[in-house]
Amino acid sequence: MKAKNLQNATVFDCRLKNIPCQIAYWNRELYSVLDRKGYNAPWLEAKVEAWEIEELIAEDRHDRKEICDV
Repeated sequence: MKAKNLQNATVFDCRLKNIPCQIAYWNRELYSVLDRKGYNAPWLEAKVEAWEIEELIAEDRHDRKEICDV
């Protein structure tokens, strides 16, 4: 089922275990892992530790802040 209710979420492309995917997040602890087509991918989320996803989110937030500051 395609992910819904992503309003106000930030979505970015990344790779988990070398598999292309997307992460949608509302804050550092509330996120969803999606496949590259935008479908929920709990199977992919289970392959990594939560801290790995949180680190990617922190990097994305940092990159977005740098873009806004320019």
